[in-house]
Amino acid sequence: MEHLITHTSGIQDYTQNIGFMRNESSQEATEEQMLALFEDKPLNFRPGLKNSYSNSGYLLLGYIIQKVTGMSYENAMRKYIFIPLKMHSSGFDFTHLISPDKAVGYSTFLANDKKVVQPIDSSVILSAGAIYSTVGDLFKWHQALQKNKLLSREITAKSYTPYKGSYGFGWEIDTLAHPIMVSHTGSVFGFRSKITRIPASDICIILLNNHEDDPFLNEITDKILAILQNKSYELPLQPKHLENNDLISYVGNYAFDPEQKNIMEIILTVDKHLMMKIKGVTKLELYQVTKDKFIGREKETETANFDFMKDRNGTITGLMVTRSGLKTLIGRRVDLQKQVLP
Repeated sequence: MEHLITHTSGIQDYTQNIGFMRNESSQEATEEQMLALFEDKPLNFRPGLKNSYSNSGYLLLGYIIQKVTGMSYENAMRKYIFIPLKMHSSGFDFTHLISPDKAVGYSTFLANDKKVVQPIDSSVILSAGAIYSTVGDLFKWHQALQKNKLLSREITAKSYTPYKGSYGFGWEIDTLAHPIMVSHTGSVFGFRSKITRIPASDICIILLNNHEDDPFLNEITDKILAILQNKSYELPLQPKHLENNDLISYVGNYAFDPEQKNIMEIILTVDKHLMMKIKGVTKLELYQVTKDKFIGREKETETANFDFMKDRNGTITGLMVTRSGLKTLIGRRVDLQKQVLP
């Protein structure tokens, strides 16, 4: 069981079965159907040898809980955690939840491109991540852990101790931090989450996001920690909102090679957002920082700067794109006769 909870079992992770996750994970599944996904697969390594994240291990832990308690995993969680801690906004079966406060999960959330995802059925993810909750309820859980209401001091201390690598009992552990910091991320279709705790300082940062491609939870956490610990930090750049007529001047096609094979489109959406497209696919939304300077952010550590260049008459003639860690690219505008793309 320690191998399961510390991800050192070597059991293959069923969520790596892309076909199943894409096509069948939104449908209810039995224990037998779930076990069939990995029970006959060879181990990735000898149990206890190393750490490799496996949702299969946590699924098995849920089935063990059901057999030991004689209850469904959901009812066991309610009896032993949700009800005692008054976590009234937490539960399972998010797919069929009827509530005005229910969040919608998105795989894409751009100004002109929003895609809602079909939630994974709770029977498929179960104890590997089927709980829905709120920041308030998760903070109650943190407080219970702090006061040893759920676990003894001995078990709590063991859960904060790396078993193999940096992983303990359900926690990623940063032993280089002083005092020790424990954290964990969550990831399912349409949603991302991160909880970071410094038990000795009673610090708890909980971030919940209903957009699976938003990469900034780690960065936000780091900046909040810096504020709480009186360390230096920088606030994110604040985008400015231009009038529609001002944004039109940047719209156009920009070529980054003499043959004009690599064309970047800058378009203006109907709801007045400036977007960057490559080969007809929307890539980034651009936010203005200063006059003629915009930013687009793809990943947590990657920020692209877009600097529009003008001639003496103030006409936009080119675009300089600088991406984190990469060479600056300079493109010339190839459609000066047009102001708005079709």
